[in-house]
Amino acid sequence: MASELYAGEMATLRVARIQEYGYFLTNGFEDVMLHKKEAKNNYEENDEVEVFLYHDHQGRLSATETIPTVTVDSFSILKVVEVKRSLGVFVDIGIQKDMLLSKDDLPYDWAT
Repeated sequence: MASELYAGEMATLRVARIQEYGYFLTNGFEDVMLHKKEAKNNYEENDEVEVFLYHDHQGRLSATETIPTVTVDSFSILKVVEVKRSLGVFVDIGIQKDMLLSKDDLPYDWAT
């Protein structure tokens, strides 16, 4: 059975292809992009890289070598950087992109 990749998790992936703008990483079944701005080193094909997986601004699964404050399997106190009443709150988890904590996952009276 194929091992699926999920946003919010750490993964060790292999460099499958190199492009001008970044690296395509694979687990043998799925590929994700590690943009060069998110990479801490220069890699060659078949190098292994430990990354954190997240959804980019277009909803695609992407990777960063920056280790966040929290993952799916951990928790921490986070700084709220923006409140969007219709969506929820954006929190800083320590990577370049702020993450949305949906209003559906907040207490019923979070807006008061």
